[in-house]
Amino acid sequence: MTAPVRRLVRGIPAVVLNTRPDIDTEHVFLRLDGAVGLIEQYVPHHFRKLSRDFAGFLVERRAYRGAYLIAERLCMVELTFVVNPTFSLAQVAATILHEAMHARLHTLGLALDDSPRQERFCRRAEIEFGDSAGARRTRAGGRGNRAGHRPRARGAAGGRGGSVGEGERMRRRTGSAAAIVLAAGLAGCGSAFDTSAALAGTWTMTPQGVPGSGLQFTISSDAGTVSGTGTRFIEAGPTLTFTVSGTASGEAVDLTFAYATGGSETFSGQLTPAIRLKGSLTTVAGTTDVEFSRIEAVTDPP
Repeated sequence: MTAPVRRLVRGIPAVVLNTRPDIDTEHVFLRLDGAVGLIEQYVPHHFRKLSRDFAGFLVERRAYRGAYLIAERLCMVELTFVVNPTFSLAQVAATILHEAMHARLHTLGLALDDSPRQERFCRRAEIEFGDSAGARRTRAGGRGNRAGHRPRARGAAGGRGGSVGEGERMRRRTGSAAAIVLAAGLAGCGSAFDTSAALAGTWTMTPQGVPGSGLQFTISSDAGTVSGTGTRFIEAGPTLTFTVSGTASGEAVDLTFAYATGGSETFSGQLTPAIRLKGSLTTVAGTTDVEFSRIEAVTDPP
């Protein structure tokens, strides 16, 4: 078992549980310190309260970018998200700020319920951070890139989470640090659109305005027969698994999600050349228009 490494990051206890041999723990601490340093630089009033918001930081491998762990009063930041250069330090800082706001509400005695009002409160801190960083860099003659970008831009993307257990209420941040949406177009040289090859892979969908919830499944197609497995994530609720079966004929795709707990959902739509599954999803709540995006792993830096 990997031994945790403990340090103080700008006066706040931090624990890194590095289960990835290709990731340098020193680099993890360096990036975490840099992100917290941006908070200290651009929104110092929030930085001064971090030690009251959290008992400390926990960096470990998870399926989502960040979480506020109530029982431990820890701000969890995902390991590969912290070190992946695809994400700026400002985005890591925005994740920490968002979870700090949830922690602050919890400290005030409010139940964390992901209501629009609470999410707006948390988002305002991110926006304030982005505006402050951008304004100061502009006055200094900078172009506002990296820290000057509004951190909410990436934080508002779709995400995934795990089940909540043993008294933890995991505040899932949207998106996965180990995955990006694959928006590849058609190959050149007049090549045909290979439906089977384009359909095979992992697909994800997050309902608009419902962070931490969504569907993700991995499928393959053989002579028009589709099969696979998937997971439905429910914010502050259970994680449900299902099997996928269905058919693909040309660009038309019909899928059935059969849940291990009983019940099923159906998807009927089309596979687009931009590698999207667009159509309608029918659940017990009714039928809605949805769009799934295919994802692929990003190689994390050492």
